[in-house]
Amino acid sequence: ADELCEMVAIMHQSRAVAVGSPAKLKTQVGVEADMDDVFVHFAGGSIEHGGNYADIVRTRRTVSRLG
Repeated sequence: ADELCEMVAIMHQSRAVAVGSPAKLKTQVGVEADMDDVFVHFAGGSIEHGGNYADIVRTRRTVSRLG
């Protein structure tokens, strides 16, 4: 996002919770912040690595079924 985007939006629970340039969002979080820090700050969670296509499909089906 830092290199490719002029503006980014951070989504949390289907809502845009932060919109702005990567530099502006990082400044709001802290002097040494990177985009991972920005995501965690505004989305209120953590960045998870891993998973595969089957895991994503299963999660989406569960969410769809539960409404």
